[in-house]
Amino acid sequence: MRLTRMLLTLAVSLVMAGCEDPAGTEESFTLTVDPQSVTLGPEADSRTLSVLGTGDWNASASDDWLSVDPLSAAGSATARPVTVSVKANTGGAPRTGKVFFMLANGKARVEVSVTQTAQEPLSIAEFIAKPVSKDTWYLLRATVVSIESYDYGDFYVNDGTGEILVYGLTAKKAETNDKSFASLGVKESDILTFMATRADYHGSPQAGGTAYYVSHEAGPALPPVYADYKAPAAAAGWLELPATSATDDWIFLHHGMQIGTRPFRNYSVEWNRKDLVPMWVAYPLTRESIGYGKRTDAWGLDPLLEAEEQPYLANRSYYPTNSYTRGHQVPSADRLGYEANKKTFYGTNMAPQNSDFNEYIWGKLEEKVRSWAKASDTDTLYVVSGCILDGSTLTVGDNKDKKVTVPTYFYKVLLRLSNGHYDGLAVLLEHKNCEKQDKYDYFPYALPIDALEELTGMDFFVNLPADDADYVESHVPARSDWWWQ
Repeated sequence: MRLTRMLLTLAVSLVMAGCEDPAGTEESFTLTVDPQSVTLGPEADSRTLSVLGTGDWNASASDDWLSVDPLSAAGSATARPVTVSVKANTGGAPRTGKVFFMLANGKARVEVSVTQTAQEPLSIAEFIAKPVSKDTWYLLRATVVSIESYDYGDFYVNDGTGEILVYGLTAKKAETNDKSFASLGVKESDILTFMATRADYHGSPQAGGTAYYVSHEAGPALPPVYADYKAPAAAAGWLELPATSATDDWIFLHHGMQIGTRPFRNYSVEWNRKDLVPMWVAYPLTRESIGYGKRTDAWGLDPLLEAEEQPYLANRSYYPTNSYTRGHQVPSADRLGYEANKKTFYGTNMAPQNSDFNEYIWGKLEEKVRSWAKASDTDTLYVVSGCILDGSTLTVGDNKDKKVTVPTYFYKVLLRLSNGHYDGLAVLLEHKNCEKQDKYDYFPYALPIDALEELTGMDFFVNLPADDADYVESHVPARSDWWWQ
């Protein structure tokens, strides 16, 4: 019996020995990977490794930008190729990850380090030359030269090769603008590194619609690009200006702005220090100068004048009645860039307006003027917005009880430049309560510029060449003309 058991045990042992893996026993399985360190460029790429696993093995990657193929294989006495792949590095900085190989029995483990370099920043000129695409991301590094909107992160950057508007920057890559720009602490003159897609708006190149932050650092202070000033009269040859005189009781004020690094005229004022209203406000209006941003409500004093020379309207509208509002002459919506918009809230840009007049017929006219400026075939719309005091017997008080005269009429005078051709008109509105309407037809309120000059004693668009002025100022565009379509 004992002999039988011994023979049976020997037979089982021989059978098991004949079934062993030729690569070795489970305890002796080995795993080697070559190389164990890989560096790849910023584009989507791959590298082949040589993996020798004498036992079954599995693979995995540490990050989702990193992948390995195959993820597993049976043991073998010969090495096999394994592909490690990386996605394009759009993060703006080098990154590292690992690929892990492990025997199925857990007895051996090998780590492969993978480093991927970052993109080199494109110059602005190189970026502008790229095709428009929502899917291709580029690394950019440039100086922030003016911020349009802190809310949405709209700003201009310049790197010496070019300048471009970044339309919406977020703290991290996001599908929609999460209004995180303000939390980054980015200021004008900072050198910003960011990722953006190449976009386009009405033929003008932009960065973004989708753009996100990488890093920023302080840069040298930017030189001023314009100067605000006051004078007895205007000496500039700007097309929007009416004639001025150094012998009248009014004073000329000018406020500048910038579009990127370019100086631009925000608005000019002929200020009446006796009645505390602007006799007129003149400014050029283009799609670009309207800008990007929102209303700041930064009510304040004009720094060009002493406090007693202007109304203080920071706390509330005119007193004692709430029926008169602070009527912008340059609408806030005509200057949406942050710094430019703040200046539209100076008291020197305000006149008391009946609240219904301001909200309805005047407000709708402001919208109409912007639509004329934004038209694809308008190069520039030169605007004069003014008031008439003749016959006024009413005053209201500012927040310090200074008396402010209420105008009897308001007007807008418009000069349009389109493909080298000038055209224009004037719109005169009696300052009175008006009913709410869904739409306003301004054709009945239009008159020749010459007629308004006769009424006001002013000379509009004094710098317009005489040959153009004779035509522009003598007629009202017909009902069938471009203006009324």
